[in-house]
Amino acid sequence: FLHRFQFVADHGKQAGGIGLFNVDGLDTAKLQGWLWTKYRIITTPIIHAEFNGLRITPNVYTTLDEVDRFGDAVLEAVARGVNA
Repeated sequence: FLHRFQFVADHGKQAGGIGLFNVDGLDTAKLQGWLWTKYRIITTPIIHAEFNGLRITPNVYTTLDEVDRFGDAVLEAVARGVNA
């Protein structure tokens, strides 16, 4: 699955608590809607002429369980699609 992921804002040691990623073959806006509808996970679709993806912004209050739930949900979307 990982070959389908693209991390748009990857700045290594300069990176902060904001990430932007997309998945080849999944519509960004549909993925955002699916994550919200099915799991109540808040993300923000960023659709621009030069790049697009879901902005994710975990913070100090985000638990490891919530991060794992997000990861599992995205992997489910990749495996089954966002109409599942």
